[in-house]
Amino acid sequence: MGSKPRKLGARATAGGLLACLVLSACGSGDQDAQADKTDEARTPSATASASADTNCKPSRDGRITPVCNLQSPEDFQLLPGSENQMVVSLGNGPVYKGPSSLALLDTDTKAVTKLAVQEKPLKGWGDAGCTPPEGEFSFHGLNVQKLKDGTVRVLVVNHSKRESVELFQLDRSTSRPKLMWRGCVKTPPESYINDVAGLPDGGFVVTVMASAKDMQPEGFDSIFSGKNTGPVYRWSPTGGVRTLPGTMKPGPNGVQVSADGRTMHFAEYTGFKMARYDLEAEKMTGEANLDIVPDNVSMGPDGELVMVGVATLAETRECPESGLTKCDHPVRVQAVDPDSLKVTDIPVDGLNVLRGATVAVPAGDALYVSSVANDRIVRFTYDGLKGK
Repeated sequence: MGSKPRKLGARATAGGLLACLVLSACGSGDQDAQADKTDEARTPSATASASADTNCKPSRDGRITPVCNLQSPEDFQLLPGSENQMVVSLGNGPVYKGPSSLALLDTDTKAVTKLAVQEKPLKGWGDAGCTPPEGEFSFHGLNVQKLKDGTVRVLVVNHSKRESVELFQLDRSTSRPKLMWRGCVKTPPESYINDVAGLPDGGFVVTVMASAKDMQPEGFDSIFSGKNTGPVYRWSPTGGVRTLPGTMKPGPNGVQVSADGRTMHFAEYTGFKMARYDLEAEKMTGEANLDIVPDNVSMGPDGELVMVGVATLAETRECPESGLTKCDHPVRVQAVDPDSLKVTDIPVDGLNVLRGATVAVPAGDALYVSSVANDRIVRFTYDGLKGK
């Protein structure tokens, strides 16, 4: 559009469902934190408002290695083709609070580089009438996508003053990587969106966990009822935002799309299922029954869908309602084969070092796990995925 680039800050908000329930502020995106005014690359600080484990040393003969001083890492994903470079969504969680931001994590060196953001709109990236939220963001689920021309696109759910998906281009051409804000898409304000996945045609799908009103305390019974609470939206540059038929499910959460853009998998958070959906035929093609409450969904090297979670909705709800004093329930990792929908338990030694784990990302011989309630991402050495 030819406009002069300008710097954008980021505003704090709840990073995920756990944070939303604790803070009772989902959908509003209107916390009182100050916008971050600097574009200097640095490690985001985190201040604890509750007791937390300050030990940041490797354990179990190096099989467990934490990367600490991260502010509520709600979601993260490897850069396409990389095993050690991750984009991390840092939010305003129930324990570690502050301005929401995106960062690059080098898992080899543990270096964390905050990504400065510049406004640099580009035609075709989002809706024509969608403008930046005046320098304020509140980030949630993210997706990193490599386009056909090699461009790396970062899509992030935003709750600041509106429900939207923000579209960035990752620029690593200089010694200080940065994000260029290219555009955005507003979603219906009555819906609380959760996670996003890019499509090969430049569009995306985004899950709707529930109505915005049900994400407030008076709606918690509805959220945890196991009933259908939200659909999945699809946006395309030509068709705008629309609801995908047949996707109304219990708490749609993490989402992934196959490389060819044909198949979508998304987690039914309060339904204990992984749903499979044909994006061309626009119909459900199967569901896998899980033994965990599935939150974010990561993709393994062979397309496996990987999740970590607790065993019951009561445990999920108890964590925020107790103010995190009862948040040490055991978690498990499960993988789903995208074709057969076979579910496999993935043994990981030492998972109990994390409170309220909600995301697990496989990378080489390691599994990286964290949640919005933590100040760290923890690397676990494990035996790999056995779902095939």
